[in-house]
Amino acid sequence: MKFFVYAVKSLSKEYVYIGQTNNLVRRLKEHNNEETSSNRSYSPFKLIYYEEHNSRTLVVLAEKELKRGCRREELRRYAYHGEIPKWLKGLVC
Repeated sequence: MKFFVYAVKSLSKEYVYIGQTNNLVRRLKEHNNEETSSNRSYSPFKLIYYEEHNSRTLVVLAEKELKRGCRREELRRYAYHGEIPKWLKGLVC
């Protein structure tokens, strides 16, 4: 089974959500159909980044890394201002 860590940006407000799933297509549809209560008010969303991993453990570690302050802020600057951080080059959607 494949697991994904991903980042989506809100198209209505300046907000980036970072999460994990085993079905990226389904999860993006849930975000855009406002089925996710924690970020319903930020819908619609656009996928801006994802990584694929072979285990839940690895995807949890990757999610924690992205949620760290500096990485989260770099994703936000990329999503809304086009500033691509060095670690993200070649990995963006």
